[in-house]
Amino acid sequence: MKEKLLIRLFVESDAKAVQAIIHRGLREINRKDYPAELIEEYCACFTLEKIKSQADSAHMYVAVFENKIVGTGTIAPYWKRKNESILLTIYVLPEMVGQGIGTAIINALEQDEFFLRANRIEIPSSTTAVKFYQKMGYVFKNGSIPDDEGLIRMEKFRNVKLLSEMTLEELWQLFPIVLSEHDPEWKNFYKSEADFLQKHFGKNAARIRHVGSTSVKGLLAKPTVDILLEVADNADLATVRRLSVECGYTTMAETTVPEYRLDLCKGYTPLGFAEKVFHLHIRHLGDWDEPYFCEYLNQNPEKAKEYADLKMKLQTQFKYDRDAYTEAKGEFIRKCVKAARNIK
Repeated sequence: MKEKLLIRLFVESDAKAVQAIIHRGLREINRKDYPAELIEEYCACFTLEKIKSQADSAHMYVAVFENKIVGTGTIAPYWKRKNESILLTIYVLPEMVGQGIGTAIINALEQDEFFLRANRIEIPSSTTAVKFYQKMGYVFKNGSIPDDEGLIRMEKFRNVKLLSEMTLEELWQLFPIVLSEHDPEWKNFYKSEADFLQKHFGKNAARIRHVGSTSVKGLLAKPTVDILLEVADNADLATVRRLSVECGYTTMAETTVPEYRLDLCKGYTPLGFAEKVFHLHIRHLGDWDEPYFCEYLNQNPEKAKEYADLKMKLQTQFKYDRDAYTEAKGEFIRKCVKAARNIK
């Protein structure tokens, strides 16, 4: 098979064969991944015109065996970025699956200039294809749960040090303290992520709340959405940890004394911050300080302004020392929480 298989660039006369492979792949290989009506919508999208247009704006390849096109795959810049690329519409004729054609297509795409110049390559995968892409070195981008399109985003990094390989100092350099003017979109980021967590944690999530500076109206903040997720006292913590990982979170710290705390993050990459960054704080149901602090600042704009001024001062001092920055805010936060609890 390998000796007789040819991987070459798409030409316009390949369009009908490529369309047939994509349609058959969706209907036969992906039939368990998506509802039937969604598959037909996807098939309707892959017109001959769209395939030709995609080939014009990206690099589309075909796999040819015994003068017959048996597979296809495409690589393109990711949102026009030079250091990021995306692999698309990788399909093999159903009767030819398992014969190394998919691997040959990936290998060809990984020799393309769009791959070689990229530090990050993304693949929107179906559930069926996940194990194959894992064998090819791709990992989950935001967890193993399909998104609203039924796709599982996977990625591979090249020529960059992975976060797990970095020292604390290197991490602080990559992720400095950055303060932004308040963005109303943060509220929408929270709502979308909270709905996602509630859906996948189910009854394990007793209560979810937006905390941190992004929850305070008009407050200068790090563009990181903090979420407090509370679980019942009898919740199975192993299940809670597993669900967190499936939702794309990485553990930062876990303690059990004096109470259970699991702090996780999402949106930190070897290339820096992602568009959306989240900190997830998992606790047992309780009377926690964070909601008091946020509500106090929302009700007392002068205190919110004082907090913003403090953060700007500390950002100058501790831009590359997150622990020191957090510790230096502690006294102000404790005073506000005490005042808020007294009001209650």
